[in-house]
Amino acid sequence: MLLVSIADLLRHLLLGREGRNIVGRARQLKRMKQRILTDVYKDIAQAAPPPERTYTDDRGATFVHREAPSSVWEPMHQAGTFSLPTSLGGGEVWENRWYTCSVRRYEAGFPIRNSPYIILGITHVSERAMHDWRDYQRIKNDICGAEWEGLELYPSESRLVDPSNRFYVWCVPPGVIRWGLPVSCRQVLTMQESIAPQRPFPDEMTAAGAGEEALPRE
Repeated sequence: MLLVSIADLLRHLLLGREGRNIVGRARQLKRMKQRILTDVYKDIAQAAPPPERTYTDDRGATFVHREAPSSVWEPMHQAGTFSLPTSLGGGEVWENRWYTCSVRRYEAGFPIRNSPYIILGITHVSERAMHDWRDYQRIKNDICGAEWEGLELYPSESRLVDPSNRFYVWCVPPGVIRWGLPVSCRQVLTMQESIAPQRPFPDEMTAAGAGEEALPRE
């Protein structure tokens, strides 16, 4: 106890009031950091491990795939409008807690059948290059309708436009585009049903319609 008292006395004499305040704040920050890290590690320890599934690859070898499920979706809602120079027009702004989306609607002019179409400009709220196919499908459904179909363009290098982390989807009404993967009906599989790695749906449940009898294409 005597040694501790002498050390404290020397520290007080050498540091002065301002120095002691700095040391005190540093100790507080250190204790706060320890509490935060303890809580973080506790949450990690308590979190359920991601679902897993054993698959067999093309060579016959087995492997375990683990992946967290998709987030529970928050529907998009219209938050306002925007305007652009006359040649580009304006449109609507839709958003949820993950994405902001510009929406431009046209009554005609799509290259196929001169169809009506909608251009979606999708940006993640983090402004990073986040591109999640399931999320984009939900955005398309919320804004255009579940039976509308959307296209992304990967152009020739001579026509490449890449100015920002915004992704564009051209959407058209049912019946305009009649091509896709060579399957005759809707196919949405859970991780346990799939034959190749598949991200689980929220709470290991299927998406709307998944697991039910597949719906034939019209």
